[in-house]
Amino acid sequence: MVCEFATRLGALVAQSQAICLFCDRSELKYYDLLARSAFARVVLSHRRRFTSIVILTWATTLWEPIEILTEADVFETRLLRKAPLAMRKLDPKTWFSAVWPAAQSR
Repeated sequence: MVCEFATRLGALVAQSQAICLFCDRSELKYYDLLARSAFARVVLSHRRRFTSIVILTWATTLWEPIEILTEADVFETRLLRKAPLAMRKLDPKTWFSAVWPAAQSR
């Protein structure tokens, strides 16, 4: 029962060359982790057949300040606005000294 949707989706995807998947999860209040994992396995095992996956999610209605970003530069700009010292963690040239500060004094 838990994986019924994933099983049906997997069978449909196996019969197709190209799939556009739209999911409306905007009214979702909770979910079954096993079912979510089964869905993820179907998508990952057939990822080349999915031409697009569009999900309307409940995350923004859960708590207003939540944002989902897909561009690293936008993420970094917003992060640095709130935590300017985070640049040391973002810049690979400073990772060693940020993790082992004593190594700088050698």
